[in-house]
Amino acid sequence: MACYIASGKNRNYAALETDFGTAAAATPAHRFTSLGLRIAVDQERARRRDKTGTRTYQGLSGELRKRIRFEIGTYLYQRADNPPTPRYGAILEACLGGAAIVAPSGIPVTSAVEKILSFGREHGLSFGTAMAVGAEIRFVESAPTASTVILNAPFTAPIAGMQTGGSVSYPLAADLKSVTLYDHWTPANAVQRVLAGCAVDELRIELNGDYHELTFKGEAARLIDNRTFTEGEAGLTAFPLEPALEGHLESPIPGHLGQAWFGAGPEMLHTIKRARVVLRNNVDLRFNDFGSIY
Repeated sequence: MACYIASGKNRNYAALETDFGTAAAATPAHRFTSLGLRIAVDQERARRRDKTGTRTYQGLSGELRKRIRFEIGTYLYQRADNPPTPRYGAILEACLGGAAIVAPSGIPVTSAVEKILSFGREHGLSFGTAMAVGAEIRFVESAPTASTVILNAPFTAPIAGMQTGGSVSYPLAADLKSVTLYDHWTPANAVQRVLAGCAVDELRIELNGDYHELTFKGEAARLIDNRTFTEGEAGLTAFPLEPALEGHLESPIPGHLGQAWFGAGPEMLHTIKRARVVLRNNVDLRFNDFGSIY
């Protein structure tokens, strides 16, 4: 696994945007622990194929837009029930498209027969919602009644009489969202950066016995900093200051061996030592159009 230095000198924030390319305001709750933000800026150039005599023109016909690519990573961290969503939830929501679905905890399980679970009260669960009981997580295939669900796979341990734990699910959606990333540093006179109009193109999840890592890649509409900022960039009248710092200490969840279920049965396969899950949105920003949309 890669090794990183945990430092409070660099702090990252992520906030969902209302309008693409218009920077969203960051609050202390938007701060999350990252493994570092990488930004690459490339200048698009048009290639000329016209001839001068028998030779192709070697000059440049003028520069086009800048392509701003970013990559940011984080661990799967332990967190309290309030708030129930992870601090990097804005990036997950921008990548997957759907808003977070929070499943309540403390629902008593009265019976568990294969994939069918019955509860002592209304569960409020729906298709695709994650549900945790004990040390295992399953997903809801259907909810025939307000107090019964059918899961994608049975639990391996007896759970009748236990209570459910809280969980957060991010469903897929056809329309993606954009997010603003803030890159603040100490001291205050260091270069502070803001990425506005971030479209997350790829999510990579690494599962292993050390730590579970999440890596996000994509492109941004604008990159601004406190040294070169001009009024009006990303819809801002002034460069945004960092929110007031609050106590922020997260512990990565230690990696663990997991299970995989295959088939319609389904059949469980023991034991997963490591796995990689990659989601690609195939995002293509409109860089080669005439004019500008932001």
